[in-house]
Amino acid sequence: MLKKFIKTISLYAIFLMIEKILSVLFFSYIAHTLSMNDMGVYGLYMTIYVFLSFLLSLEFKSGYARYYYEYYTEESKYKLFCGIVNVTFLSHVIMGILLLCIINSFNLLSWKIFIALSILSFSDSLIYLIQYQKRLEEKDMQYGIIIIGKILLTIIFYFIIKNYDMGDSAINVIYAMLFSSTVVSLVSYFSFFVKGWLFSVNYHITKNSFLFSIKIAPGIVGSYLSSLSPQFIIDKVFLNREFNGIFSVYQKIASTIYIMFDPLYIVFSQRVLKFYKEKNFIGIYKMMLNIIFNGYGFMMCIFILGSYYVVYIFAGEKYIEYQHFLFVFLFSGYCTLISRILELNIQISGKNHYFSYLEIFVGVLSVSSLLLCAYYFDFYFFIYCIVVISFFRFVVYMIVSKKIYPKLFLGYFYYLLFLFFPSIIYIFKIFDLLSEVLLFLLTLIFYSWLAIRAIKEYKSCPRIGEA
Repeated sequence: MLKKFIKTISLYAIFLMIEKILSVLFFSYIAHTLSMNDMGVYGLYMTIYVFLSFLLSLEFKSGYARYYYEYYTEESKYKLFCGIVNVTFLSHVIMGILLLCIINSFNLLSWKIFIALSILSFSDSLIYLIQYQKRLEEKDMQYGIIIIGKILLTIIFYFIIKNYDMGDSAINVIYAMLFSSTVVSLVSYFSFFVKGWLFSVNYHITKNSFLFSIKIAPGIVGSYLSSLSPQFIIDKVFLNREFNGIFSVYQKIASTIYIMFDPLYIVFSQRVLKFYKEKNFIGIYKMMLNIIFNGYGFMMCIFILGSYYVVYIFAGEKYIEYQHFLFVFLFSGYCTLISRILELNIQISGKNHYFSYLEIFVGVLSVSSLLLCAYYFDFYFFIYCIVVISFFRFVVYMIVSKKIYPKLFLGYFYYLLFLFFPSIIYIFKIFDLLSEVLLFLLTLIFYSWLAIRAIKEYKSCPRIGEA
């Protein structure tokens, strides 16, 4: 299984490397050409889009991955797919009309931007489902075509719109994403699906997915509160779009690593949901975790050590002054990744209400804490408060996952170790306690030791199916 896991990761890594290089180059171009204020507008639009997408779709698509393996025939799986898409479309229409009336009444957002974001939301939902199906069916080539095609078309459409509009602005990026997602979603469906569309909704097949999505919806609201509230608070309390631009740029730089390891997490989560009942699964489980954690931690240390050059190349000289913020977003991304892995324990246990309770609690705490920081402290303190909130969320997930599904919980020290070392590297660097060369050598030694230890542990573990 490990060989298959590594093979699948390698294919995803190739596709992701191409997609990520294109994405980084495109965002770097935007960060260099747009002003900090325009970057703030772009970040605000994207924040609105994420929250609006949830309100329009009600996250019905989340149930697809959870219940895909519950159905064994191609017909039932296809009915599940079509049922979720149909429900998502109806949700977009009904909620879209309702939200449009509210937005127009209070003049919260331009109706043109709202329509664009709504269509983008549905197109992305359809792409999400198609991508997930290709991953679950292990049709890696089709998956790669979709992710690469989407970013390529976004870049092409952006320059077409820019030349037509004769200028650079945040809204041009949104329109480019809209056209790209619409084309990719339609072409992907008609290219990869030969069966006729089922316009009806099979109640028995769709019900479980629908109920699962409804159960986790409050938790998703809570997670959005903690992840999206910072930019709203920056915009409304600090009243400075440039701060929002700085936030967006550093969040994007840090997400380069997070998104790089996202396919590994997806493959890992598929294996967990499929094989967690198997005897001796813990050995392969721990090895897959070590691959993800060691890789992420090593890249995080490299980004910390080369923060000046990373920021300069990625966003330009105007953002160099805030390079220490990079650690904040890298650390937060690391905590989020580990929390997502621990969240699988909650899914396996079937106690999805725990997820909702956790995310609502952390979301409310996040909003209230950030509001206090914004009103009584400066922007720097506000940014570092995000680290504390992310770490607190991670600790809560550790405690709960151990309580409800201890079988796949590997110990507090195990998870904390992966957060501890990058933090030490950051402290040593910021106070100039050691040269960057020595810190780099220390990083190599530490992660080499972790890799050797992980290989020895894996070889000593019995394989799945062995007595």
